[in-house]
Amino acid sequence: MSDEVSLSFLVWHWHDLQTDIAHLRIIRTDTAAEVRLSDGAFLLRIAKDEQGQVERCFIRHIVSGSEAYVHGGAHLRAFINDCILQQRELPSDNAPDTSAT
Repeated sequence: MSDEVSLSFLVWHWHDLQTDIAHLRIIRTDTAAEVRLSDGAFLLRIAKDEQGQVERCFIRHIVSGSEAYVHGGAHLRAFINDCILQQRELPSDNAPDTSAT
């Protein structure tokens, strides 16, 4: 039996076109309680290693300077482009050119 404890969250994000305001809502899946975030700003950097094989995500809390690396595997960049960004903004070496379709 594992002593590992994991937390899961549902995250909703949307952009209100009328007010031009971005919204974020986070719910814990185990308790259905809304998660309240403190005000803050983060730097998010997504990078590949020298061989272009391993992608990772660097996160820095601007006010405190606290930093962390999150290893996301080969599909992190595609996930962010496809599921998070409104427009494809991150280049991908493996992405086909779909502009002609």
